[in-house]
Amino acid sequence: MQVCNEESGRSPTLKSISAPINIITQELSEKITNAVLCFFSEVSKIPKVKKIAYRHKGPVVTIWTYIDEPKKETLFKIYSIEQQMIEYFHDITLDFTVIFNSKEAAPTNFHEIAVS
Repeated sequence: MQVCNEESGRSPTLKSISAPINIITQELSEKITNAVLCFFSEVSKIPKVKKIAYRHKGPVVTIWTYIDEPKKETLFKIYSIEQQMIEYFHDITLDFTVIFNSKEAAPTNFHEIAVS
């Protein structure tokens, strides 16, 4: 697996921000967005994955992966991607869970992305 490039293009507004805390917040936000999109990009290649749901609180990102059957081969693929994401995005905390019921709704404070 080749993980997405963490250093995405920065918006022009980033250069105009003067307070260092705002720059850190913007960079953190970009890393979180990139981590979620990269994870979705990789895990959506696994046929049994139906959707993901995520939320973040500061530098902690919680991601749930929804499948219908806990088959060993599917779980190993998901866990491998999770491990690589944790190693690559080492400056944010990624908290992963696999849910064995794709029809289960995510909690209200999570965002869902369905696999087509």
